[in-house]
Amino acid sequence: MKKILLYIFILLSNYIDAQVSIYHGAKIHIGNGQIIENGIIVIKAQQIVDIGNDLQKIENKWATDKPVIIGLQNTQEIYPGFIAPNCYPGLNEIDAARATKDFNEVGNYNPNIRTMTSYNTDSKILPTLAFNGVLAVQSSPFGGAICGTSSIMATRADNWEDAALYTDDGIYINWQEISQPASDDQTKTHKEFLEGLSKFIDEAKAYINLSQVTEKNLKYESMRGLWQADKRLYIRVNSAYGILEAIDFAKQKNIKNIVIVGGTESYKVCGTLKENHIPIILMNLHRLPNGTDEDVLMPYKLPKMLLDSGVDFCLALGGSWEVRNLAFQAGTAAAYGLTHEQAVSAITNNTAKILGCDKQLGTLQIGKQATFFISEGDALDMKGNILYKAFIKGAEINLQGQQQELYKKYNKKYFGE
Repeated sequence: MKKILLYIFILLSNYIDAQVSIYHGAKIHIGNGQIIENGIIVIKAQQIVDIGNDLQKIENKWATDKPVIIGLQNTQEIYPGFIAPNCYPGLNEIDAARATKDFNEVGNYNPNIRTMTSYNTDSKILPTLAFNGVLAVQSSPFGGAICGTSSIMATRADNWEDAALYTDDGIYINWQEISQPASDDQTKTHKEFLEGLSKFIDEAKAYINLSQVTEKNLKYESMRGLWQADKRLYIRVNSAYGILEAIDFAKQKNIKNIVIVGGTESYKVCGTLKENHIPIILMNLHRLPNGTDEDVLMPYKLPKMLLDSGVDFCLALGGSWEVRNLAFQAGTAAAYGLTHEQAVSAITNNTAKILGCDKQLGTLQIGKQATFFISEGDALDMKGNILYKAFIKGAEINLQGQQQELYKKYNKKYFGE
């Protein structure tokens, strides 16, 4: 009996994977700046297999697959799943409860710590991200000088293995900022930070260059990708001086694939960033200016300034529950210089390119993962960011969570509905 049930389950799974679904009638935001009005998107086996605006042609093309055809309203809009970098949803549940925090490890040098294995898919925070179109997060480590290794994770899944969309994309460093001019104590502390970091990286590189390793060192092994593969070094730093210092340090260590995270004063060093092809993960637009002499609207204008300077960037929000507002950060950037589609790219295509997962995520193009959502209107505006359906790797996800359950409970109690 068990074998029969297993056989039926396998047949059903194969049928679901082979099923072709055609969604048509809504505006499609590709994620790379393009829009398809009255667009059509075709999904099969977790992938986007066709996209366009000629329904008759696409129906004829896929007729032998007996597709399921779903009509949408012309007021609805389709977006790639938003991607939130440098955050820790799934690694943190209650800010005031230390036992629920899995993003900050003990010790100063922990490149071997992988966030994805601690990712809690049953977190009550994750559904609130999916409600607003954030379907993927870069689960990032914090704490210490070398914090650990990040991975790109889905915001809805049954376990961390299923949630993993792109694993071990890079290593995070918390750069120690120093004011200018610096006091003697600051200078001494900063010198010790640089010496310790330099020594660890030099030892890791020497270990990696060994022709034969008799005993594996997990900390050094995890650094291997910085020189031998397409692994990124994410450096959290905000000041112009710190950014220049971090870039120079990485050059000395022959680490080429670096990303600046934070970048509050990145507008002061755009030339260096562009010259060295270094992108910025720009954090928290909804904040006060960094300096007393800055324009009060500087945080809002910064994305447009970076764009005009030719610096690659994407938008991000730190923390865990705060990440659900990522789309509205992009909306603010659109109100202060970016076009709407440039703002969409700043949380989709640009992010995927910077994180190295653009072959799977970031745009709605043939061959990519079918990770997207359908909203009732403009997803960068809270009035339009009402999700109708959402999909991760072609599978429709549940958009219900604790908030909706509580709403229904008390709506029924007090209004009988």
